[in-house]
This record gives sequence, C-alpha cells and structure tokens, in this order.
Amino acid sequence: MPVIAGLCFLPLFIIAVYFLNQLPQPNEVDVADRSKRSVMNSSQRWAFFRTFLPAMMMLLLVYFFSDRLPGFSRQLHAGNTQGNRL
Repeated sequence: MPVIAGLCFLPLFIIAVYFLNQLPQPNEVDVADRSKRSVMNSSQRWAFFRTFLPAMMMLLLVYFFSDRLPGFSRQLHAGNTQGNRL
C-alpha cells in the first residue's frame, strides 16, 4: 500500500521539481534585498542553544505531558493508579 501511495504522488513530485528548476537565478536586485547569512562558530552555536534551551525544554515537557497528564488525573481522582503510563 505505501508503494501505491508513493507511485500516485511521484508524478506530482516530478512536475514540481521540473517547475522549480525553471525558476530564474537571482539577479543583482534580489541579492541586494537579502542579507548575507554568516556561519556560526562553535561558541556561537552553544550560546544560541543555551539561550533557547529553557523554551525548548518547556515545549518538550508540554508535549510529553499533554497526552499523559489528563489520564493520570482521572485515575488519581478515581483512586485507581493501575495502568498508569507515567
């Protein structure tokens, strides 16, 4: 079944790639409108990671407990803790 779904999608993928290859190269105006991206070195990557680590951890915890916490709460109030997924 996945092979059939992939074969159904393949012609659309080939058409999309063909049209993407037909796009023109950027001219001087396009290059001037954009800012040049610089590569971060190791210390800059660690500083970026440390800056956003608390927010990433909070998102991860919310994602992890969003499925498990409501079921735990129902079992806790019912007095039944068997089958707890935590």
